[in-house]
Amino acid sequence: MKKGIILFLFFSVNIAGQAQNTTDEAIWDNIVLSMDKKINLLTTLTRVQTIKENAKAFKNYSEFARASYYEAIIKDYRSEDTAFFKNSSFIDSILLDPASPVELRAWMHFLQAKRLEYFNSKSLKFHVSLYEVKGQPLNYAAFSKNDLDSLVALHLDQTKILGRNLVFSSLKEIAWIVSDTSLFLFKPQFPDIIAAEQILSYRKGFNISDQLRNRILHWLTLSQNDFIFSAFASLSTF
Repeated sequence: MKKGIILFLFFSVNIAGQAQNTTDEAIWDNIVLSMDKKINLLTTLTRVQTIKENAKAFKNYSEFARASYYEAIIKDYRSEDTAFFKNSSFIDSILLDPASPVELRAWMHFLQAKRLEYFNSKSLKFHVSLYEVKGQPLNYAAFSKNDLDSLVALHLDQTKILGRNLVFSSLKEIAWIVSDTSLFLFKPQFPDIIAAEQILSYRKGFNISDQLRNRILHWLTLSQNDFIFSAFASLSTF
């Protein structure tokens, strides 16, 4: 009993002590492991909710976004498949709140892009109409795949615009958003990563014009610096 209390206090202090900066990466690794293996999900859910609340209190929005994203995924695992949009309804609530800080809005646009992209590619267990959420500002389940593609592109554009001036002390703070680390042979900044995520989204089969597809193929032949400059500058015009 005493050992359990000591471990609980240690974990609580550890989380609180890390909240102002970033949570120890070992803790995140344990969270991701639990999610990947789908074990101890209730305990992991409580852990990410604790991190989320501390991050919110200290206005650490990158950490808040990461914890919120993992929370939605864990809820996906623990609930009916049709609860997908309900589990991430907090995103639109934050985006529609005029008091939400710019950095927080940037992160929410990114999370919404990832959620919509995933939904657009997942195999639904039930008829799509059952995924609709009453009272939600946008009825995403009623959108066509092309419409969802457009929304993903829109949210990534907004992420890039709102997050263009964001600076992070360590790449570890944002490394979790990188879909493919092999794309970078240098230390990327937030705008670089978002530009790369946009390109990856297009490569996954987005409904894009032949002209844009040819531009993307051209970017992939460029040097690292020219690639980032050309892709980032061009994506801002879409």
